[in-house]
Amino acid sequence: MNKQELSVTPPIPFILSPNLYGLMICLNLWLAAGILSLVKHLWIAVTGVWSHEAEKIIIDVVIILAILELVRTLLRIITVKFSPELHTSSR
Repeated sequence: MNKQELSVTPPIPFILSPNLYGLMICLNLWLAAGILSLVKHLWIAVTGVWSHEAEKIIIDVVIILAILELVRTLLRIITVKFSPELHTSSR
């Protein structure tokens, strides 16, 4: 008789690895710092000299987009790695 075993995926895949906790916390802190820096540079650009802050604003936006892409890729890897469809086996 064939039985199928389904491994139960945890509600939050990050529970499985403490390293992922640290990595995601660091990325989120870096993202928050980038957003704060962006807001600061935008405020200076509005109230002061736009030309000096434009380059810093562009750099902040590019860094924020790169972090978001990294987080999206990590979440996709975690989702595929711990997907219940991949852990189905028959005996």
